[in-house]
Amino acid sequence: MTRKIGCSLCFLGVQDAGRKRTEASQDLGERAGAGAMAKTANDQTSVLVSISKWKKGKGILVRVCEKLGTRGCLNYKQLERYQGFLIYVSRTYRNMSPYLKGIHQTLESWREGRDKESWKLERREIMLFLISREGSS
Repeated sequence: MTRKIGCSLCFLGVQDAGRKRTEASQDLGERAGAGAMAKTANDQTSVLVSISKWKKGKGILVRVCEKLGTRGCLNYKQLERYQGFLIYVSRTYRNMSPYLKGIHQTLESWREGRDKESWKLERREIMLFLISREGSS
């Protein structure tokens, strides 16, 4: 039955992978991938991350803060890995999104077309920057 539904969904453009399906249960526990858990109590449903994912995310933020506090250098590839993991945590805890934006801007700060705070410049601002740079040469 689920295969037939999956085929119908694929026909409509909704991707479905049978290997990722699980049996129906009221106690979901930790799901593969994001590590999120759904809990139901008193007719309310809430989503949490597992303790291991929470500790790992907290450890990442502590390490980044320690590096920034000692004016240490952050490894680009390691910061990318941290960002990738924190994206999964932020799917559950939406309030983390502004912090992820800060990490993203740090990672992108080396690119041209960014202001001093790493915000991407608009096309008009980039053109003005390029014209002023050519004029000073």
